[in-house]
Amino acid sequence: EKRFGNDMCTIKFQNRVETCDLLKKTVTVEGEERSGPFDLIVGCDGVNSPVRSSMASTTERFQTVQTALSGQFKVVRLKETPPKLDPTSVALILPKAGPIGAFVEPTAEGCCMLFN
Repeated sequence: EKRFGNDMCTIKFQNRVETCDLLKKTVTVEGEERSGPFDLIVGCDGVNSPVRSSMASTTERFQTVQTALSGQFKVVRLKETPPKLDPTSVALILPKAGPIGAFVEPTAEGCCMLFN
C-alpha cells in the first residue's frame, strides 16, 4: 500500500468477509456488498473459510479437499511476536528432536502460535 499509494492498492485488516463472487467481482464484508474492480482477494480466515466456500461455489475449477489432521493442537495468542522472529512473516518452528513443532502467524494484536 505504501509502495503504490492508496489509489492503486487498498489493504483492509479485520474485515469479516461473508461471501465473495469472483465472476461478479463483489465481496460482502459484514453485511455491506462492495464491488470491484479487484485483482486479488486474500482470505486468511481459517479452515472453515467463507472466502474458500464462496470461491468453490462460483468457480468450477476451484476444488478443495479438507482432511482432518492427526494429533491435537494447542493455540496460544501472544501480545507480541517473539524477538527472534520477523513480526511481518509467518514462521514454522521445527524441533531439533521430538514431535512438537509450532506455526507462528502475525496478527493485528501480536501473534498466534499453533502447536502440534
